[in-house]
Order: sequence, then C-alpha cells, then structure tokens
Amino acid sequence: MTDDLISLLTSALPAGVTVCYGTPPTTDSPRVSVYDTGLDLLGRRLPGAARVVRDRWSLVCVSNTPAGARIVSDRVWRLLDGIYLGGDLFRVQVVYESIEDRDDPSEWRWSSTVELTRTHQR
Repeated sequence: MTDDLISLLTSALPAGVTVCYGTPPTTDSPRVSVYDTGLDLLGRRLPGAARVVRDRWSLVCVSNTPAGARIVSDRVWRLLDGIYLGGDLFRVQVVYESIEDRDDPSEWRWSSTVELTRTHQR
C-alpha cells in the first residue's frame, strides 16, 4: 500500500516535488518523504486476531523555508484526507507546524509532518 501511496503523491503533486520512501541521499528540491510507522490493532478478540487494523504513515514535507514546508504539507493533506485507495479510507490525523532542523547543513531543512492512517477490516 505504501507504493500505491507514493505513486498517487508523485502523480498528483506539482512537478519539482520529489516523493520517496524514507530520506533520499541528496535532494535540492521540495520533497515528501514517506515513512511507514506501523499499525494499530483494534477490536481485539482474545484469543484471536484484531478485527480492525489501522496502518499509519508519517509524510515529512520538506522545503527551504517554513512557508514552503507548509505549502507542501497543505497540498498533501488536502489530497489524501478522505480518499479511498485500494478500497480503504485514508484519514489525515494531524498536520504539524513547520520546524527547522538546525543540524542539517543544507538549505532544505524546514519540514512539516502529515500523519496519515488507513483503517480496514480483517
């Protein structure tokens, strides 16, 4: 499902915004780094399996200014919140304010993270 998410972002975001899984080795453009952050098991039946599984992703939207990071994250959450992909509903849980990575020597050190979930029945 992560590959489908990356494909959707790549096709829908403006040209010049790089979309990748994890952190790219180098980039000199705005980007969205997609991280699969695990899953939540809901509606547990003991003994047995969870009835509902919620997958989680963190999408780190990076630019060279705070406003740029907000613009990229705004496009990402508006694209993904409430979309059905593969028959499952995606929901944006939170969009964080832009922060600066002062340890990053590049000019591409501002980011805003979008937390995304997909809930599906097992």
